[in-house]
Amino acid sequence: MHMKHIIFDLDGTLLDSVAVWEHLGIEYLTQRKIQPKITPEQMDYELEIRNLNEGAIYLKEEYALSDSCDEIISEMLELVKDRYLACDVKDPIYEKAILHQLKQDGYHLYVLTSSFETIAKQCLAKHHLLSLFDAVETISPGSSKADGSAYQLFMQKHQLAKEDVLVVE
Repeated sequence: MHMKHIIFDLDGTLLDSVAVWEHLGIEYLTQRKIQPKITPEQMDYELEIRNLNEGAIYLKEEYALSDSCDEIISEMLELVKDRYLACDVKDPIYEKAILHQLKQDGYHLYVLTSSFETIAKQCLAKHHLLSLFDAVETISPGSSKADGSAYQLFMQKHQLAKEDVLVVE
């Protein structure tokens, strides 16, 4: 076995950006003048255990929203985008030198994120990291990092053998 490919998560792994997602569900509801039924911490938990699509379904059903799941996701990602681009994201956790060394050593680096792809790319570019990655992608609809299906679909799409891949979550 010779590892050739490294798939990184973005939030909390490459970037200390977990706070960007904090209270997003509450902010979304408040913006729509809907009174949340649970505390911000409970809402954070409810959305954290789900992927974006599942989170949208949860909000749609729990709060009887008329918008489609795609519309809910789009609005929530707009809120996140504003937070990323407003410099609320701290410097990368990983030293840039380590990522540069991995690239120099011939590893193929990827980012697979729950964030919107364009947001992820803009954030990586802001930190001068985008050029190091062979691909930056959002998880496929209906897949999940928690059960591994997101990684399996990503590896299939890029024709990566499981034994050649390291996932850094």
